[in-house]
Amino acid sequence: MSGKQRRLKVDAKRESKRDAERSSIPDGAVIADPTKQVPNNSYGGPVLYYVDVAFTCIDCGKRELRTAHQQQWYYEVAKGSLHATAVRCRNCRKVRVRTH
Repeated sequence: MSGKQRRLKVDAKRESKRDAERSSIPDGAVIADPTKQVPNNSYGGPVLYYVDVAFTCIDCGKRELRTAHQQQWYYEVAKGSLHATAVRCRNCRKVRVRTH
C-alpha cells in the first residue's frame, strides 16, 4: 500500500469517526467548525459542537448562561483558546475592563 493510499484510508476512518460523533450531538447544540478553531495542542480531538453552559460569576455570585452561539463566536471568530471558559458575568467583565 502506498503512502497516499494509507493516508486516504486514515482520513476516511477519521471522517467516519467524526460522523459517528456528530450523530450523538444533543438537541439545541450548535455545530462547530474545527477548521476555524485555534489548535489546542492536546491529545483530545477538536470541539464538534457547543451547548449552553451555566456558570456562577466569581465576582458577584450571579448565575449566568454562556450560550452555544456565544461560545461559537469566541472560539471560531475571536480565536479564543478552547481551554478558556467564562467566569464573570457581562456586568462584572465591563467593570473589570474599565478599572484595569
